Amino acid sequence: MLDSATIGKKEDVWIKSTCFMCWNTCGIRVNRVDGVVVKIEGASDCPQNWGRICAKGNSGFMSLYDPKRVLYPMRRTNPEKGFGVDPRWERISWEKALEIAGERLTKIRREDPRRLVVSSFDTRGQSGVFFGSWTAAFGTPNFWGGGAQYYCGNGFHPVTYLTHGTWFGEPDIRNCRFLMLFGTQNGSVTNHLPMELAAKMADARTAGMKLIVVDPLGINAGAKAHEWVPIRPGTDAALALSMIHVLLNEEKIYDRVFLTRYTNGPYLIGEDGRYLRDRASGKPLMWDLAAKKARPFDEPDLGEVALEGRFSVDGAEFPTGFTLFKENVRQYTPDKAALITTVPAATIRRLAQEFGKEARIGSTITIAGKELPYRPAAANWYRGATAHKHGMLTGLAIQFLNVIVGAIDVPGGHLGSNPVSRTAPLYWSPAASADGLIVPEGYARRRKPPYPATPVKAPERYDLLDLCPVAPYGGPFFTEAVLHPEKYKLDYELDTLIICRSNLLMTCANADQMAAALKKIPFIIGFACEMSETAEFADILLPDTHYLERLDAIPNEPTEFVGAGEGHWYWML
Repeated sequence: MLDSATIGKKEDVWIKSTCFMCWNTCGIRVNRVDGVVVKIEGASDCPQNWGRICAKGNSGFMSLYDPKRVLYPMRRTNPEKGFGVDPRWERISWEKALEIAGERLTKIRREDPRRLVVSSFDTRGQSGVFFGSWTAAFGTPNFWGGGAQYYCGNGFHPVTYLTHGTWFGEPDIRNCRFLMLFGTQNGSVTNHLPMELAAKMADARTAGMKLIVVDPLGINAGAKAHEWVPIRPGTDAALALSMIHVLLNEEKIYDRVFLTRYTNGPYLIGEDGRYLRDRASGKPLMWDLAAKKARPFDEPDLGEVALEGRFSVDGAEFPTGFTLFKENVRQYTPDKAALITTVPAATIRRLAQEFGKEARIGSTITIAGKELPYRPAAANWYRGATAHKHGMLTGLAIQFLNVIVGAIDVPGGHLGSNPVSRTAPLYWSPAASADGLIVPEGYARRRKPPYPATPVKAPERYDLLDLCPVAPYGGPFFTEAVLHPEKYKLDYELDTLIICRSNLLMTCANADQMAAALKKIPFIIGFACEMSETAEFADILLPDTHYLERLDAIPNEPTEFVGAGEGHWYWML
């Protein structure tokens, strides 16, 4: 029998799709009844989220039917721009809109294509591949990721590039038994793959993982932790360095084998603070204990090398890098760090001791028939710890906790998102530099890798990336450069902005500064699904599709952190 809920229905279908309410692109099922979306739920067979979905994902169709949807091309008739200023839109045809935009872009490309800037925060395929190719073909170096580059992991990615050779990293939660979070909320519907991460964190807690959360606020992860460690904002580096001091100089806990074999800790350091190099080959030198002399790091018959100590070369003594590091962290005593961080000295010392003990240096685990190093202690961080002055250095200090105990790319430790092909090295696979250090290679092709550092020069692009030798991107500098190009010796000014799927005024750090920058750009071509604060600054506004209406692929990001030894390591498909 038909009930009242089904009588008169012409259509009642469930359609699989991808959520794009955030960057994580969970798999979804969309219920459409008579042409109207009435429900969204998680797709149970999608490895991004296994049927789970957050409140934003559930409510995704609200914006589909937003009364502020932009439905047709419009032209601004009010020359004044500003917050709350009525653009006095005039409806125009698609042909007229494209004619106006085309004439503007043709003139710029003929005279100086650098004067165009494109800004978008879209799917990986659109932002990375399409817009990257489009701007390169047009001839402009100016692509601006917009608000994402303010709140993303600016101080995180360079560190994972340097230590994993990958863009992202995450603890091996399945095998970890002691996890410290610095300014990040793993398991609290944040970060990458939040649905999967929440499930993994819950399972790990059930399996006995101890969670320590270092955060000024005791909410989200802190409220669910075994221990919440309140800290003065922006002082996470002092805490991490003090813990390292305790591990190295008080407890003598560190993974000597890992540090000797997989880091530049044994490299001899010259008086200038740089590698001491072989005169003939120019390669960094290490001290061969058996030969009792300094030898290039990659000589095939190199014997056991010294991790620690000072050694005589050509009549002068030179320390290893690890020796200098160990001596340098002596200044970060728990008493000193307590004054900086507000974390009691006794707590700092206890956390270091627990971290060192739980790392189980020297232990192994067998996975899929392979015996591997097992380091079930990890420290993780993200924007909360790095959105301060010297954010990248803060990230390095926290990552050094993992390095010291050998918890890098091993079960239980800190993993890079898997970059290695099943059968052969591909363009994104890490490689070794001439000095033997990991280089992201093509994996960072769309972003500038932090190593080797690039020479600083007068900027040619408006993100001022030429002034930043190790940063992967420089989006937050855009507004400053637009307002003051002469300060940075930019020899041209922007003429036109194309903006798509980004509300700069509401997602960037200083709305007033952003408004001033937008007003200074003479012409703005905007694409908008809904009317927004930034869309109201446009001179030509074109309607955009909602993610539930799009026909192009919104790819899932397969950032499954397969533990070392589990299956085949891969990331990109």
